[in-house]
Amino acid sequence: MHKIASNSIDVRIYNRILIRNIIRKMGPIARYELAKETGLTPPTITAIVNELMEDGIVMEVGYGENISNAAALAEKESGCGRGYHNLVYLNLSVGIGAGIIIDDKLYGGSRGYAGEIGHMLLYEPQFSKGQISYFESIFGFGAIIERIKEKLPAEVFSEYGLNKSRLKAGDFLSSPIMERKEVQEILEESARGIGITVANLVSIFNPELIILGGELPKVSEKFVDIVIQEMNKHVLEEFVGTVKVVNSTMKDDPPLIGAYALALDMLFSIEKWNL
Repeated sequence: MHKIASNSIDVRIYNRILIRNIIRKMGPIARYELAKETGLTPPTITAIVNELMEDGIVMEVGYGENISNAAALAEKESGCGRGYHNLVYLNLSVGIGAGIIIDDKLYGGSRGYAGEIGHMLLYEPQFSKGQISYFESIFGFGAIIERIKEKLPAEVFSEYGLNKSRLKAGDFLSSPIMERKEVQEILEESARGIGITVANLVSIFNPELIILGGELPKVSEKFVDIVIQEMNKHVLEEFVGTVKVVNSTMKDDPPLIGAYALALDMLFSIEKWNL
């Protein structure tokens, strides 16, 4: 019988053991793959992996970058970002993050954590009961699924062959339940909230292009249009019409392609060789 974590310390210990056992079982594994295997958010994975490295339990091999940075690079090299010098890749999944490219270079900040926008603080009384919450805890795909589950009774899910208590993001993406009016209203509401955050990114970084990646933009053809409409409401007039917002069109795994590119970049960077 598994012990159920009773408090935040127990949860952290449980997550450390979970991540350690997966690494032991699967061998070398990317952080974004750990997030998929465990269901934990990318920031949580990053924090725990860093702790494990500090304790000497695991070591990082290759060129360690977060999923959004790798995806941003892949988009610039092989996707929608080709030909653009300043762009932001917004990963909208269970976890939320941003990969930022400024003047053709990945921007990581002083310690490499720039773009962890899932941890931005928001005050959204309608979602967070009057409390300050993380952006990810309101507009992450997992949080949106929870709102849909609160809205619809179990019988509705059963009509579509879904088990309300065992839902995963992939179940929604392939189910006609997405077309229900109640679900569409929640998704459109979420798109408007994300559009406001996109407006903030435009004001801070002044990019030429913003790419929406992850599962969330795939839920509706109207999603990106609503994001653009909301963005244009909240940016300076000078920005309107100067920033292109698109859905990622890459069929291959952008983070994996980006990780390969990052590794090759490091391997073949003459400046880093001691010749």
